[in-house]
Amino acid sequence: MSAQHEVYGEEIDGIRRKENIHKRSPIANLNPFLDDQGLLRIGGRIVKSDLNIREKQPLIVPGRHHVATLLVRHYHDKIKHQGRHFTDGAIRSAGFWIVGAKRLISSIIHKCVTCRKLRGKTECQIMSDLPEDRLEPSPPFTNVGIDTFGPWTIVSSKTRGGYANSKRWAILFTFLVTRAVHIELIEEMSSSAFINAVRRFAAIRGQVKIFRSDRGTNFIGAIDDLKIDSINVEDGPFKNFLYNSGTTWIFNPPHSSHMGGAWERMIDHLGEFDKRDLYLAEWRRVQAVASIFWSRWRKEYLPLLQQRRKWTEDRRDLFEGDVILLKDKKLCRTQWPVGIIVNSFKSSDEHVRKAEVRVIVNGKATTYTRPIVDMIRLVENNPL
Repeated sequence: MSAQHEVYGEEIDGIRRKENIHKRSPIANLNPFLDDQGLLRIGGRIVKSDLNIREKQPLIVPGRHHVATLLVRHYHDKIKHQGRHFTDGAIRSAGFWIVGAKRLISSIIHKCVTCRKLRGKTECQIMSDLPEDRLEPSPPFTNVGIDTFGPWTIVSSKTRGGYANSKRWAILFTFLVTRAVHIELIEEMSSSAFINAVRRFAAIRGQVKIFRSDRGTNFIGAIDDLKIDSINVEDGPFKNFLYNSGTTWIFNPPHSSHMGGAWERMIDHLGEFDKRDLYLAEWRRVQAVASIFWSRWRKEYLPLLQQRRKWTEDRRDLFEGDVILLKDKKLCRTQWPVGIIVNSFKSSDEHVRKAEVRVIVNGKATTYTRPIVDMIRLVENNPL
């Protein structure tokens, strides 16, 4: 085998002269010998077993040679991409001992597109810095995260035949700085009911500067076919309401509820609030309490936001031309569509956390905007 002579020429010459192999040689602990055809084989300690010669004394293959890469790819495909241990076992059963096989097999499996489809992890990036509207002290409910929850079935009226039931929903307004909450009840999921709820909220809490929400079906239209009750904030009446009030509405990307954790988590804690007297008689006392509150907010709460509890490392960003596997919770993993990144959006820290991906759906090219946590990179374009 020419690969052996290229890499282990000195060892082969030493064996022919019946000299000991240098202890620093990578094959010194394999007790190698030359067979009748002049090929390096392992001496080993299982020579007396009843295994065939290929398994007892396999051929030595240098791990850094291209032949080793071809062997690993061949047997990895042969065992249907079952992982490193199965690949290593198949190679040794075939009569080959690759020096440094563990590292080589792991490297090839890491780059294998099929294995990435089957077992690859979704993308992630270092956790982004908090936006200014979550860090700057401001009047209560100036910057608000908003979400809906429900419905509940209630008894609305009594009739001759019994009771008439109807549904109710709730709009949760979360002050992004202190996580204080305000809840408004609505009778239907419509733009008019939602505008009235926002107006009631603004009449009590004051004018809102920024709204933040997910881009779910509760706030975006085009869902009539699904028969889902919704509020479409892109409708004309609500657009006019936002424009006239000078309010900005910021959407998170679809399927990225983790980007709205500041208000998503508050729904789970609604039952934990005690009823307290929020009305203070003296204006000076209110100012004193507010001053104490903001002082403690800076000293006790704000430092808690400093630490990144996950996503602590910088990762390679997704670039245009990268081939990815797009996660779809409605399908099993083997049916997830393969797509290509057509546009990547950088955050203020120059990292990409969402991107546009083009996939083929029902024979047509469709483009989606998705967070990188729903993508598994298969093939890199211009890897760094």
